[in-house]
Amino acid sequence: MTLLEKLDTVLKCLEKHHSEGHHTLISIQIFLDKEQPEVKWGETLYILKKLAKDGFIDTKEIPIPHTASIETYYNINFEGRILNEEKGYVSKNNALQAISTMQQRQATLYERIYWLTVAIAIGTTVAAIYYGVEILKNFSNHCQP
Repeated sequence: MTLLEKLDTVLKCLEKHHSEGHHTLISIQIFLDKEQPEVKWGETLYILKKLAKDGFIDTKEIPIPHTASIETYYNINFEGRILNEEKGYVSKNNALQAISTMQQRQATLYERIYWLTVAIAIGTTVAAIYYGVEILKNFSNHCQP
């Protein structure tokens, strides 16, 4: 499973359990262990940070009473639900690769068109010179007594 697929998996898990409210890292990992064991414990926190940084999940930090600790809760937001509906990071990445490929092809075509235009311009110049010389020869033959 690629990293992009793991991002999509965590996002789908959060959407599936969205109605249950905000979730801690541990509760999310328990869901993932049951549904997608490919996502390991050590990766989940980094994936959640990436999803939050990209704006697809919301985080809420709540102090734990009588301790100095803070518990972070995660929940998918509207942007995350839209990304999920659009088939996630993998689809987004594939679309970007397709756009990049199309741009490369377009650049290649523009280069070919440029060189074709140069060849046509050179051919036109050579033809103009040739026919200009032929016309001059023809007039010089008619003008001599």
